[in-house]
Amino acid sequence: MLSFQMSEEEDFEPRAEPPPPPTAPARGELRSDGVLVPAEGDASTLRNKGAFGETTPGGQLRLSWIETCYLTEAGRLVVERSGKVVGFRDLVRLAHRGRGDFEVLYVVYRDLRQRGYVVEEGASPIDFRVHPRGGRPGKTTTGTWVSAVSERAPFVLREILDRVRKVQGVRKQLLLGVVDEESDLTYYAAREVELHGSVVARGATAKADLLADRALVPDEAEARALAESGFFGKFLGRRLQLSLLETAYLLDGGDLPARYADPEPVPGNQFGFAVTPAGPDVVIGAPLEEISRANVASISCGSYGTSG
Repeated sequence: MLSFQMSEEEDFEPRAEPPPPPTAPARGELRSDGVLVPAEGDASTLRNKGAFGETTPGGQLRLSWIETCYLTEAGRLVVERSGKVVGFRDLVRLAHRGRGDFEVLYVVYRDLRQRGYVVEEGASPIDFRVHPRGGRPGKTTTGTWVSAVSERAPFVLREILDRVRKVQGVRKQLLLGVVDEESDLTYYAAREVELHGSVVARGATAKADLLADRALVPDEAEARALAESGFFGKFLGRRLQLSLLETAYLLDGGDLPARYADPEPVPGNQFGFAVTPAGPDVVIGAPLEEISRANVASISCGSYGTSG
């Protein structure tokens, strides 16, 4: 089972104020394959204060796009091309060409850096490997791995589970950095857990009407007995609304004799005249339905739709 929990302060400490930029920012050159800091002094400063980039055999420093954008925004780097300064906006556009979700990645990277962490870029779907505060590559190991996720991106549980198992297999913690449309960021700790315990006998039954994607227990006494027996559902006035998962669980245990509701009730259409299983669905006949409308209703996992 997958467990998602908002990250607490012990996972990531509160954001630290970024240090003031140096009076003389480092100089970088925009080249066809990225950004290079040619001066050894500038390269050494960026490497020693933040562990940015990769040092070349000649003592220069090669920066990734995300490092370049962050250092430029922080005032620690000025990037030039053919003697002209390349601004932050143009750098982001160039970075976006290489990866369409760069803005989401940058929001997460920027937040981690501003909290004072040294961050190594990883290979998707593990976007960042985070060193403990005060650590650096070659001296400390990364204990937390982070995936940057857009709030609007498809959320495939199987892919997340595979990612969790990979991370837990090497004794790391996985955080999902979820970025919304306003670029607000929330971290969720994801882990696979095995549930333990025993199920207490419920001892309460109720009749429910299956609606589009939920069920409704109309009788107040039955609703309260069912809710009190296992904390099921949510009350809407005196009626109890059940989710599909709760409905399926109660149906499986025989505690919820369910009634399928006609999606388009018409007096005398004999909805429910015949019922037959059809694979995972249930087909319910309505033989006197008008010809212009569907004459059967297909019920699947408690939801219905009409089909011809």
